[in-house]
Amino acid sequence: RVEADDSESSRRFVRGAFCLLAVMAAVLLSMTVITGLGPQYGDTTAQPSGQGPPVAGSSAAGEAQPASALPMLLGTGFGRTGTSSLAQALVDAKWAVGWDIYNMRTVFMKNTSYHVGAWMEIYREHKAGRPIGHLFRKLFSGFRAVTDYPAVAWWKEIRDALPEAKVVHTSRPAGDWYKSSFETTFAIVEYAQTGKLDRLLDIEAAIVGKSRKDWLQTGDHSQKLRDYGEMMQKVVWDRLFGEGVNPADPQMRDRVIDGFERHVASVSELNGDPRFLVWQVTDGWRPLCDLMEFETCPTSAFPRMNDRKTFYRASLQPTLNARLKPPVGRSHSR
Repeated sequence: RVEADDSESSRRFVRGAFCLLAVMAAVLLSMTVITGLGPQYGDTTAQPSGQGPPVAGSSAAGEAQPASALPMLLGTGFGRTGTSSLAQALVDAKWAVGWDIYNMRTVFMKNTSYHVGAWMEIYREHKAGRPIGHLFRKLFSGFRAVTDYPAVAWWKEIRDALPEAKVVHTSRPAGDWYKSSFETTFAIVEYAQTGKLDRLLDIEAAIVGKSRKDWLQTGDHSQKLRDYGEMMQKVVWDRLFGEGVNPADPQMRDRVIDGFERHVASVSELNGDPRFLVWQVTDGWRPLCDLMEFETCPTSAFPRMNDRKTFYRASLQPTLNARLKPPVGRSHSR
């Protein structure tokens, strides 16, 4: 009997362990939809500085960082304009490793609450009319480059805080950018805000030709995702497109494209500055090598990262798998 009890206890322990692993996997996969993580630009499992949660008002406005500890490249292009390809290029040229580049992935690699909280502190301090340059220097200390959301919404303030940094503006026609973003980033942020899967299921159906809308939705929508969605609205969308604008709403299309074009016009103020480059992925290595003065300009094909299907496989598919349960008799695979 003792042996039987021990055996049953062992089975319960194993079942409990598998349940715990399943929950942990679901949480990690739900994070993946935000980050778009995949086999992209080097090691993204750590970050240069292991900051803890920010304390409001804890950084003195005059606090300075050594120039070598601050980013030397600022990307001003919106997400879905080639920012992932730019990041991979910096790695391929051996100018950086993946965790040297501050972007949206950084927010979810480590200390997520810290990064979301840091951006909300920047938002609040700016709204109150107080200096924020020291907050950027603190947040970006130890990184070599800053690109993508949320930073692009604050590029002028960041450039003031990091005057030594070179600037690369990744470019793409506004209509192409909007279509790509509407099918990826905008839908993802809306999911973070609401927890509703319908839009993500529509995107999946358009890509793979099959719908899972009849599957049972399971799992919880985490507070971490809700905090991220709130941050993206206040810190990014409101600044770029107008207060309260939801770029995932097709009726807001004109306002969103207007915001994109205003941003491009704003960045064009830097035209003529030798430390500024307007660049498209199709331009390849040479303009980037000339600006960044890489020790050796790569001769390999220029990386093209994060197209829609790659984004689906690395992000949407595992996230939906974690939140959906197939009807009886169907496989969970997609």
